[in-house]
Amino acid sequence: MSHMQKIVDHFIDYDEFNFNNNTAILSREFKNAILTHIIGNYNSFINMPLYLAIYGNPGEGKTFQTMRICYEYGIKLCYFSGSELSGNYERDSILEIEDNYRRACNYYYGDEKIPCVMVIDDFHLSPASVHVGIGTTVNSQILTGFLMNLCDKAKNASGYRIPIILLGNTFQDVYEPLKRDGRMDFFHWEAPKELKKEIINDIFENCLSKRDFRKLGEFVNYYNDRPISFFTELRNDIEKVNIINQIESTGRKDIQVYLQKHNMFPNKMIGIEYLYKLANRRIQLSQASNMAGGR
Repeated sequence: MSHMQKIVDHFIDYDEFNFNNNTAILSREFKNAILTHIIGNYNSFINMPLYLAIYGNPGEGKTFQTMRICYEYGIKLCYFSGSELSGNYERDSILEIEDNYRRACNYYYGDEKIPCVMVIDDFHLSPASVHVGIGTTVNSQILTGFLMNLCDKAKNASGYRIPIILLGNTFQDVYEPLKRDGRMDFFHWEAPKELKKEIINDIFENCLSKRDFRKLGEFVNYYNDRPISFFTELRNDIEKVNIINQIESTGRKDIQVYLQKHNMFPNKMIGIEYLYKLANRRIQLSQASNMAGGR
């Protein structure tokens, strides 16, 4: 039975992320790793590996920083999630990558001269990562073969190359020949303590009093084993409280009232003790869900 696949455009629209309306705290080392890889790949005098693998614990800002740096430096970003590369049919993922890679080449080597990078997020969840006891599938063999061929040629059908960044928690299960020197470079990311504090300070700056804000350092130290995403979710918990307060004070049973932009929820100052309470509750919920899932 024939299979007609609809190719999806995977290029990011930065306007959807509201990057132009806020500032971001970025790691200099992370920025250097991204920019040297991209610039080096576009420089014909530098023999740069096609792939840059950025790995580290989840929730530490690998994806956000990559996207933000590309935005700030005018780099068009083609984004794939590792789970998208499974495909319902053999070669689906290859056709998807191949078509978008060709489009990326046209952006830079065509009239527009816009530099592009392809990012595959959660690469450890893609078919290219073969876990012990699972073995390979037809899709994994086809995908790894395609990626090997792409980096060895360092060219596509049009005769050009576009740098590729792979993001993942670990690359230990990725096909070994794909990770060899000359094909893939590596950058380990773990947010430095001071940078992490700076980011978390920015997250809670507008919801703590000056007195409680001075105690935030102790709070961060107490939960220092938690990723940055944990503190982001705490801020979301605060916003949920603000939404509930708005619903109860307004008393309207019309969802449109709460969705209109002019009716945004005001920030309510909270105490550091309440922040500890939210943090402990979130940890308890996470532990309960892990037990329910048998982990």
